[in-house]
Amino acid sequence: MAAFKSRSLNPEPYRNHTSKMMNMKVSQFVWRATAVAALVFAACVCAAVPAARLPAILGPRAVLQAGKPVNVWGFDARPGTTLSVELSDAGTGAAISATTAVANAQGRFEAGLPAMGHSRRPMTLTISSPGADSVVVHDVLVGEVWVCSGQSNMAFPLNASEGGPDIAAAATNGLIRLLDVHAVPRLFPTNDFQAEWVASTPRAAGAFSAIGYRFGAELHERLPDHPPIGLVNGSLGGMPARAFVSLDALAEGGFTNHVALWSASLATTNTSPQAWAAYEAQLAAHKASVHFEDRNPPASEAPEFAAPKLDVSDWRPCTVPNALETILDDPRFNGVAWFRKDVAIPAEWNGKALVLELGVIDDFDMTYFNGRRVGGTDRQTPRYWTVRRQYAIPADQVKAGKAVIAVRVMDDFLGGGFNGSTLVLRLADDPGASSIDLAGDWLCKVDYRIEETLAPAKPGEVSPDTPGALYNAFIAPIEKFRIAGVLWYQGERDAGAAEEYRSMFKTLIRDWRAKWRDPAMPFLWCQLANFGGRSGRPTDTGWANLRDAQSAALELPATAQAVLVDVGDPGDIHPKDKRTPAHRLCRAALNVAYGRKDVAWSGPTLERMTAKDGTLVLEFGNAAGGLVAKGGRLAGFAIAGEDGGYAWADGRIDGNRVVLSSPAIPSPSLVRYAWDDDPEVSLYNGEGLPASPFKAEVGK
Repeated sequence: MAAFKSRSLNPEPYRNHTSKMMNMKVSQFVWRATAVAALVFAACVCAAVPAARLPAILGPRAVLQAGKPVNVWGFDARPGTTLSVELSDAGTGAAISATTAVANAQGRFEAGLPAMGHSRRPMTLTISSPGADSVVVHDVLVGEVWVCSGQSNMAFPLNASEGGPDIAAAATNGLIRLLDVHAVPRLFPTNDFQAEWVASTPRAAGAFSAIGYRFGAELHERLPDHPPIGLVNGSLGGMPARAFVSLDALAEGGFTNHVALWSASLATTNTSPQAWAAYEAQLAAHKASVHFEDRNPPASEAPEFAAPKLDVSDWRPCTVPNALETILDDPRFNGVAWFRKDVAIPAEWNGKALVLELGVIDDFDMTYFNGRRVGGTDRQTPRYWTVRRQYAIPADQVKAGKAVIAVRVMDDFLGGGFNGSTLVLRLADDPGASSIDLAGDWLCKVDYRIEETLAPAKPGEVSPDTPGALYNAFIAPIEKFRIAGVLWYQGERDAGAAEEYRSMFKTLIRDWRAKWRDPAMPFLWCQLANFGGRSGRPTDTGWANLRDAQSAALELPATAQAVLVDVGDPGDIHPKDKRTPAHRLCRAALNVAYGRKDVAWSGPTLERMTAKDGTLVLEFGNAAGGLVAKGGRLAGFAIAGEDGGYAWADGRIDGNRVVLSSPAIPSPSLVRYAWDDDPEVSLYNGEGLPASPFKAEVGK
């Protein structure tokens, strides 16, 4: 114990031991700290942030536009950093072109690379900067890029179109690349969207725009070196043109009503308690207003309007089939109207079952025969606006003599009315027997109009039809991306506002060209197809005027129009034939965008008109192969004198001229051709292309 104590109490040995221990611990600490620092550094190197972020349009499998300088831009780079931008051959690694760019204070950068010719060889786009991971984009091609936009007929998928499933099944050409944009509507321009390029496969093509894909596939085949094709689809059903125009262009174009609507929408971005309180108040007003669901059926649905004996002195005469908006001279009409027609049942039909065919009715109907309900179609029926009405009339209800057909038509969205051209009453067991044609004169009475306070948008949400909302979402993110041109199919939503559309559509075209910094960028569109009722007499309709407003944009350079008034479906606003629109757009692209002046894209166009000896003489251009009367006779022409009272005209072709006359119009000065929702079409050129609907006046 003593010995132990003496050793423990000896101060020097203790100090020496402690000193050595401390030195060892310090050394270990330093070594460990150094090792940790090295590990942290190594980890940081391994987990270096990317040099930048590129927009979706510059993602893998992208197609760059040939013949134009290539813009490369991005975000989230370190401010002030110099970035290297390089395109290289994916196979050899050899550089094709390179440049540098400096990120600004917000981390954004933009660089330009030289224009290139078509290239099927995959390239790699690399963005790099010191101390950061390179951004590498694989499988980039150079070809022809077209933007497809508009509403539902452009969005209409290939698999749902006529012959589309077979086309999709064979869509395995990897040189055709597709980018389908499903963007969120925005009040302000955004710089990117969620989407990715895919090489064509049956699944991808089948879900893509039918018109867009068919156009791209045909263009790929018809261009000399079969280049890669890039198709960008940014379209949304039911949308007005105003949603695709930038706010500044709307303001410059004098569309103050739409600018005010945008300003009102701005309030929806406010999610404060006050904003929610205002929303609840507006929602209550919406629920309290008269709207369709509250009055289906209303009290007046009771059969008194369908009764055989009824005072109809206050009912108005009308022509059926036709659109409600046309019949009632109210382009904004939504609501319910009744239609009645007296028919004479022949003696040989007495006690026999009948079938009542009313074509397509948009949206819903309740149908009566001699005051008894025989059928109806409501919102429970899939695609109710395309269903051809055929209702059975039991034999015990059929008596020889006068009968009354009554139809209650309900329209709660956009256009409505009788859209089919076949309205007949016939025997059920003998379809080939003579029938009673129901088209022509009917009586009509408005039951009620829908005076609905629209449902407000929730705070924080943006309605897609807000002025500029789809421009901000679809177009603003890709303005820097060079393209060959635009394909456009839209107008159904604006059919009740043709006069405004006349300037709105031109504003849209100029706007997009200005934003793309390409004043001669080809802009090709589909004119509205035939749809709805065909009047038995010359008429003036919203769809006819909208088509005329579309044609007015042809005064702008580098534009073309695919006329579709001969290939629509009177009973379906979404005709299944998308091959013809795509083919006519492709012809237009070859001529306008690629200089193939030997490829005709237009049908006959009126160049001048003169009055002579009680006739109108119309001279036409774009008559490649001569004028042709399809079906052997000219039809669809109506002429009028100074009083504007139109009558159908007889016509004949004389070279590149059409000569029109009518015994009812001794001194004609006005003409309309194919001027109806579903007009009769007869005038073509030798290339098989139809003349566009038009109206004209002598001396103007």
